[in-house]
Formats: sequence, structure tokens, C-alpha cells
Amino acid sequence: MATTDVFFMARCPRCGEATLHRQVSLFTIQGRGKVLLSCSCGFLLCAIAPQGKKHYAVDIWSDCCEGPHRFVFTLGQLLKNCLVLTCSRTDFHLGYLGDRGSVLAEVMEGDILSLADGGSLWDFFADMEVMEGVLEQLYALVSYGKVQCHDCGSDIDIRIYRDRVSIYCPHCGNGGYLLAENASDLLLMKQAEGLILEKEGINMVYGNMMK
Repeated sequence: MATTDVFFMARCPRCGEATLHRQVSLFTIQGRGKVLLSCSCGFLLCAIAPQGKKHYAVDIWSDCCEGPHRFVFTLGQLLKNCLVLTCSRTDFHLGYLGDRGSVLAEVMEGDILSLADGGSLWDFFADMEVMEGVLEQLYALVSYGKVQCHDCGSDIDIRIYRDRVSIYCPHCGNGGYLLAENASDLLLMKQAEGLILEKEGINMVYGNMMK
């Protein structure tokens, strides 16, 4: 069954601490005429809208330019590639858009934390190696469809903070935090076979019990 969703990842230029991962249905974009993706701090990160019958216009904002950067892609480009959205003035990667697996592979092949900060992160995170390990395992689970909302499915938002990762469903609010502060937090994450977002928080699933 062919997917009609695109996956979006970007650093928020206002608060600088958050990384937004968002899966967006192209049917939703067509139905609404435009979909806006914002950070929890309120900054508008990206707008995606149909342009004609076969193209989509993507506007993404940065902290170095006065107006949005506009990109136009075909349906095939959105569904089959990882599109790197780059500022034409600075060559800075503003975000990633496209097929979920391709986007995750692109980020993991490079610096997995490059979206969180353009510079050194060793002083930002409580433990850089722990955070990197937690994110690697999280992205692996996401890429295999092992991170799901109990009520809504696999459309999730992920934001990265100094000592934890926030994961929640944008539709119902299910979810919570994964700690990423010390070695025991990383060990728990590496042992998890999946994550289920519930009203009470995140349920770590062990023993290959995910559906």
C-alpha cells in the first residue's frame, strides 16, 4: 500500500532547543489548502500548500533571513526522497522533508544532532553520548513503525531538550518524556522494542510485544 504522508524535521530558529518531527498527510494538505507546522514556542516553522494539480509549495522560515524560503516539489519528489531544505544565502540546512525512511537515514548518516544546534553541543546536553544513543534508538524505532499513539496511530511530534526527549501525539496529546540524562536512561531505551503514547505518558514495550 503506497503512503501519502511526508515526514518533516527542522530546528526551531527561535528557541533553538527543539527539533520537530512531523508526519503530514498529503490528503490533509489538499483538503485544507495549506498546513502550518509550528514549534511549541509558537514560531511558525513551515507551511505546505498545493500549487496547481501536481506540485506543492513549501515555505520554511529561518533566523537569518527576513522572509520565508520557498521550494516547489512534485508529488513524486515528496514521497520518494529526502529533500534537504537549504538557505540559498548561507547554505545552512533549514530542515528535511520527504519519505520517512529517507529523511531518517539522511539525518543519521550525518550528524544526528545537527538540527538541534549548528555549533558544538557538548555543553548543552546533560550527557552528549547518552542523548545521542537515545536518539539513535528512537529514530530506529520510528523508522520501523514502533512508536505509536495508543489512540491515533503513528503521527507524532518529537522535541529535544537538555536532558530529555518529548514525544507526543499532535492530535490527542498522548505522550510524555524520555529521560536522556545518564547511562541507566540509555540502557532502558536500548532494551525497548517499541513505544506507545498514552494519556498517562510513554509506555516502553519490551519482549517484542509491539503489533
